[in-house]
Amino acid sequence: MNTPKRSISPLRIPILLILAVLLGALLTACLAPQKDAEEEEPAEIGLGGTPPDFTLVDLEGNSFTLSEMAGVKPVVIDFWASWCPPCRLEFPLLNEFTQMHGDEVVVIGISSEDAESGQAVRDFVRSRDAVFRVFHDPSRQVIDAYKVLQIPTVMVIDESGKIVDIHVGYSADIVKELEDSLGLESVELEPAPTPEEEIPAQPEETPQPQGE
Repeated sequence: MNTPKRSISPLRIPILLILAVLLGALLTACLAPQKDAEEEEPAEIGLGGTPPDFTLVDLEGNSFTLSEMAGVKPVVIDFWASWCPPCRLEFPLLNEFTQMHGDEVVVIGISSEDAESGQAVRDFVRSRDAVFRVFHDPSRQVIDAYKVLQIPTVMVIDESGKIVDIHVGYSADIVKELEDSLGLESVELEPAPTPEEEIPAQPEETPQPQGE
């Protein structure tokens, strides 16, 4: 007896396609926390524009003001969260970029997780040995002002204080993309030195008494 073949209903095909698109989006970006609808909409953020100024205090208690970097160094801002898988993937790549170009560019990370997540942010940063400054902004002051809808979002601000690039979602090539955005030459990192094995000191020979 032949078993009848099951066919996929034409009505299910669009649903399957939508699910596939949503799954792909989750692998590269997460939705950023949104502000309340009644709050005032911030100004449009776009390439060539001047980003809103802000002052935040990093996890070490040191203050940072964006406008103070104008005319000094370009700034790379990473909007991220410790619970976001694509953000966690991109974090070590930004560490690598900072190790390569930290003398030329200021790199900062801003997490807008709620106040209760402060310890989770600190634990994650320590576990990844972050070499760039990280800020916890539970009030969402900056992420709202910059109209960030997905994370990770990496915004590139040149030395004149203008937005020159915006990278949305995880990218395995973010280091190269940031170098291209700022016209930087790639730098090869030196391998981390391995601690030399300590050679135990050889015991000195005790002179033996001469036989009579």
